[in-house]
Amino acid sequence: MKSLATDLYQLTMGDAYLQAGMAHRRAVFHLTFRRAPFGGCLAVAAGLADALRWLTELRFGPEELAFLGSLKGEQERPLLSSGFLRLLEEAPPGLGLDVDAVPEGTPVLPQTPLLRVEGPLWAAQYVETGLLSIVGFQTLVATKASRVVHAAAGGTVIEFGARRAQGMGAALAASRAAFVGGVDGTSHVRASAHYGIPCKGTHAHAYVMAMGDEQAAFDHWVRAMPHNAVLLVDTYEVEEGIRRAIRAGLRLKDAGGTLQGIRLDSGDLGAQSIMARRMLDEAGLTQTAIMASDELDEDRIAAMKAEGAAIDIWGVGTRLVTGGTTPALGCIYKLGAVEEPTGWRYEVKRSETLEKSTIGGRLGVWRSGSGEQLLDVLGDIAHPGPGEPLLRSFLRQGDVVEVPDDVQGARARCVRLMAGLPDHARVLGQARPWAFEWTEQLRTRQEALLAAVQEGR
Repeated sequence: MKSLATDLYQLTMGDAYLQAGMAHRRAVFHLTFRRAPFGGCLAVAAGLADALRWLTELRFGPEELAFLGSLKGEQERPLLSSGFLRLLEEAPPGLGLDVDAVPEGTPVLPQTPLLRVEGPLWAAQYVETGLLSIVGFQTLVATKASRVVHAAAGGTVIEFGARRAQGMGAALAASRAAFVGGVDGTSHVRASAHYGIPCKGTHAHAYVMAMGDEQAAFDHWVRAMPHNAVLLVDTYEVEEGIRRAIRAGLRLKDAGGTLQGIRLDSGDLGAQSIMARRMLDEAGLTQTAIMASDELDEDRIAAMKAEGAAIDIWGVGTRLVTGGTTPALGCIYKLGAVEEPTGWRYEVKRSETLEKSTIGGRLGVWRSGSGEQLLDVLGDIAHPGPGEPLLRSFLRQGDVVEVPDDVQGARARCVRLMAGLPDHARVLGQARPWAFEWTEQLRTRQEALLAAVQEGR
């Protein structure tokens, strides 16, 4: 019943539109965000492929319609009219919507529409909740991942967060989004199978404890898993754990194998890594990598790098898949225009908080330049700005007209575009890292719309 993944008021508004004779008027909504997450300056667009899949699979069958028909209002009267239920039953695939969107993996600034949705008013309104959930969450995680990858400065980053996500559905989406944002792999087997993300992992403390002897555990592991020989060394005492890992690694080396790595998971990871690197090198295990995990994020990674930590691989979980200090992106989905017999009527919401005022029109963003000279221009599609359109057409009347990139393609775009930005655009600063302007036509119209609202239009 995933077609019911919405809030109740999307249904009641749709019914009210129908009864007012407005349900089939064309309308335009924009999904955007007011401010960049994590105190940063940009976001990485993600979630489009999953959003389009949800849209194109929307159907209102007997089970969904029976449930909706059972909803009651005051005095136990049916909440939704029979006419609206019939509209749902007869709705075409994809609800007949047009969707233009920023391709996944693209760095974007606040006010950029990640999606522009156009179609029948009831349908474009109905999909709000699902789109905000899918695109908002995955954009949040992809953005966090890009920050972590930047902090790792060339080190390998593995997403470890399935056990900390808010449910297994969120775990799958988070693994996908983290990969779009640039991580190198995931420990989540389902995500690997579903999306083709490289699957990486070691062993748990429980393995060492179950074996009853750390040295025996390590010796057995490298025999059982010679091609996945990464040993977790902090079950008991870290320095002794490293020594035991070295013994197991030297035995593996004598047998023609390689101790691929050790993992540190608690305590002062930076200091431990420096000690471990010295001990491994002195033993001749110079190719053995050092992995660290334990509540990592971009701030901890950057701090450890600055202190000279000898960590090659970062396992990042909780603070990546949950967003850490920023658990939601704060996306919005707002009406920009409704079609009248005489043409488009542009709409705005005015607020005493300037950033909460919406922008009227059928919006797009055009990008030109590169590096320090990058320029994004927000405007109406009737009056385009200079440069290439950032939003591309993916759905027309509910049909797919462009297949979105898979996660590998989206990740490649993110890595390429982020690498092309000036360094200050990829770190923690709040200032916009490149120019963002409005077209003069949009600015003039917006001022007129806000003035009309203020006068009580």
